[in-house]
Amino acid sequence: VINEIELSIGTVVIELLGVRGQGELLVGIPEPGSFPGRGGVTIGNVIDVSTSGITHEGANVTMPRGFSPSAGNSLGTRMLHFGGGLADVTTGVNGDQVSGFSPTLSPFATAEYTGLQRYAGSGRIETAAAISEGAFGAATSTVFLATAGAFPDALTAGPWAATVGAPILLVGESLPEATAVEIERLSPNEIILLGGPAAIPDDVAFALRDRFPSATIRRVAGASRFATAAAVSAEAFPVGAPVAYVATGGSFPDALCGGPAALRDGGPMLLVTPDSLPAETADELVRLGVERVVVLGGTAAVSESVAEEIGSLTGAAVERLAGPDRYSTGAAIVETFDSPRTVFVATGEAFPDALAGVPATGGESAAMVLVRPDAIPEVSAAQIGRLSPERIVVLGGDAAVRESLEEQLAAYLLEE
Repeated sequence: VINEIELSIGTVVIELLGVRGQGELLVGIPEPGSFPGRGGVTIGNVIDVSTSGITHEGANVTMPRGFSPSAGNSLGTRMLHFGGGLADVTTGVNGDQVSGFSPTLSPFATAEYTGLQRYAGSGRIETAAAISEGAFGAATSTVFLATAGAFPDALTAGPWAATVGAPILLVGESLPEATAVEIERLSPNEIILLGGPAAIPDDVAFALRDRFPSATIRRVAGASRFATAAAVSAEAFPVGAPVAYVATGGSFPDALCGGPAALRDGGPMLLVTPDSLPAETADELVRLGVERVVVLGGTAAVSESVAEEIGSLTGAAVERLAGPDRYSTGAAIVETFDSPRTVFVATGEAFPDALAGVPATGGESAAMVLVRPDAIPEVSAAQIGRLSPERIVVLGGDAAVRESLEEQLAAYLLEE
């Protein structure tokens, strides 16, 4: 049975399936605000549908959108249904008309997931520029630059950059145009190069001086990734810190997820090898005067002997956040967050698209969750569900996190 009904919002078409009996189809427009919205979900038109005297097996509903779609909304317009909880029942969009199917009747609403965003570019350098543009306004006083070819400098500087409200942009053997254009937009007073000439060649520094003559350009670097991390810590925490986070310098996932936690707790991210405590890291831990050290990853990432050496050296309480794999370790870190409004999502398989992500979490006090390119690991899904965020930000393009995961991620915005 197909019913075409004219309402104040426009034409609504309702097709009841498997109708039995005789009775009425009742369609109305609820009072404003009666549909239970959610943070990160913008509601358009709402109708209330019910029947009297008949039974049915479900309904196909088509109704006008009632709003102009936001630019860059990759999921487009959706139809939601409230039947004991919000559910996405979209079956199609044709122009201004949105269609959906539900086996039960109650309010239907058009909507879009305004809380789901993706920062992405054509490559790692362009993605970093997109993250910066999305998260930082113009006239930022400081900009950090790191090599696009390796992860340690960018990830260990993430908490410092976030603390001062600055992005991290990426360079290669030369100054990329995407990075230069973003620096022009930000108009910083200071540009800090992370790492020595092996990481960021002097030619890049010369190009920066030519293009941005009014900015102060300086390096923060050490002889190794461990020394650079210690130098970053000394700059960021000149009078010490109550806590330090320690991760392996050999792989990126633990430091990536740990960056927002270190930022939240007011401490640096330092690096070790699986089986040794580098002298630069040891000296910096002592200088900081930490009372607590958080070791990230299992004993394959940071051995128990290294953790014990840190405790003996500093007299600090040492704790470990770890799981059997990178996703479980990431989930253990995220579990220390109570209720961030925003969750950032990055691939756990490769570092490039997430390098600039940690500074972007700073203004949101957000957590960083790892996913596979084509699937959300169960431990990661559990943490997103527990946090029930109002906003989810995906870092990187389709190769990093498939667009097919967006609907799964958006579903968390509907949960209470």
